[in-house]
Amino acid sequence: MFGFFAKYNIPSISEIDNKICIGNEATSKNKKLLKDYGITHILVCGNGLQKNFEGEFQYLHLPLDDVQYQDLFPYISKQPLNLLQGHIKC
Repeated sequence: MFGFFAKYNIPSISEIDNKICIGNEATSKNKKLLKDYGITHILVCGNGLQKNFEGEFQYLHLPLDDVQYQDLFPYISKQPLNLLQGHIKC
């Protein structure tokens, strides 16, 4: 489904859990949508992706390649958890 939205540069956001959403690149460029959803922290996963509203949201950027063999282990450390600490209850 995200492929359709990405192809036509249409924002798409889905709430996957309380206070956790997933969106596409077009969503990351739509400040009103992010604010409407109450987004405060953004995890950017990908090379060449921008922190579009730095200073207005807290960002963590993981320079991942969109390939099947991308090793996620070096990135799944305390970094993402520190970004979210105090903002969600697990």
